[in-house]
Amino acid sequence: MTALIAIVFAGVAFASWLIVGAVIRAAPRLGLVDNPNDRSLHLLPTPRGGGIGIVATTLAGWPLAIAFVAGWPEIGVWWLVLLGIGIAAVSVADDRSPIPAKLRLIVHVAFAAGAVTTLGWFHEILLPGAGIVALGVVGAALTLVWILGLTNVTNFMDGADGIAGLQCMIAGAAWIAAGVWLGDPAVALGGATIAGACGGFLFHNWSPANVFMGDVGSAFLGFMLAALPVLAAQHAIAEAPLAAARLPLFGGLVMWPFIGDGLLTFARRILRRENVLRAHRSHLYQRLVLAGWSHARVSLLYGAWAAAMSAAALIHLTRSGRGVASAVVAVVSLAVVWVLVKRVERRTGLANK
Repeated sequence: MTALIAIVFAGVAFASWLIVGAVIRAAPRLGLVDNPNDRSLHLLPTPRGGGIGIVATTLAGWPLAIAFVAGWPEIGVWWLVLLGIGIAAVSVADDRSPIPAKLRLIVHVAFAAGAVTTLGWFHEILLPGAGIVALGVVGAALTLVWILGLTNVTNFMDGADGIAGLQCMIAGAAWIAAGVWLGDPAVALGGATIAGACGGFLFHNWSPANVFMGDVGSAFLGFMLAALPVLAAQHAIAEAPLAAARLPLFGGLVMWPFIGDGLLTFARRILRRENVLRAHRSHLYQRLVLAGWSHARVSLLYGAWAAAMSAAALIHLTRSGRGVASAVVAVVSLAVVWVLVKRVERRTGLANK
């Protein structure tokens, strides 16, 4: 299994690298060029839509790898492939000609509802300090919000060279480990294809980026990394109910740098009575770039943060009694990054701007 996962990762990464290279050459003809504006962190027109390579290689590679290992993929995998194609199609249209924010939100709600309808939802969750909590039908609403939220926060956080590709590659690697531990080939290979697709894309996207992921990549990755724990929980609930209850928090922890930054920024904007649907440059990573940090330095910081949180997530999943510690690590890590940002801003005279 380990050798197969390595082969899948390498093969998908190579295919992603090739397809993204083709997208770069075709982007001007396809109308996929990101021209800088007053809210951008880049200075020159840059091709976007590189996420097409991520989408194509993930959705082709995942069912093929499952078929090789375990036979014809289950219906849940095919539903995720169809939903992934749908959200990618809408997102590439948005990359070409921006869709109004409210309409885009409605579309994302529809896809999240489609995932809950076809895959199911979280029936139980292990809450740090409270034990296992049965969710019942409320779990359906919470799962919808979870998928909708991660889809959008991943999209919002894709604003510095390499940051989204690195975060999602590390999250995919964490899902490889989780799938192997759970004995779930579909989950492990899902993580391998996501990680490989992001790895191939990063060759083109690392600072200075030759291409941006675009909504087609970021919304797709957020959606898939939100749906994967739902699929894994449905697989585990019969034979490993405790693991199934831990999977929602696991899914959140591996994406915590994006979720934590997104939640903190959302709260700050609400308190300032800003329009939260309007584009902005107030995420912690954006503030670091504006304060003078290079894109590569910011992305490496978030990558290290993602790796640390993925380790905490795996401890939470595989060891009993570690939920509180993992939650504390998440909160403390966010506080540390926030303090770092404030110090950098004070040094550069950008505090309170």
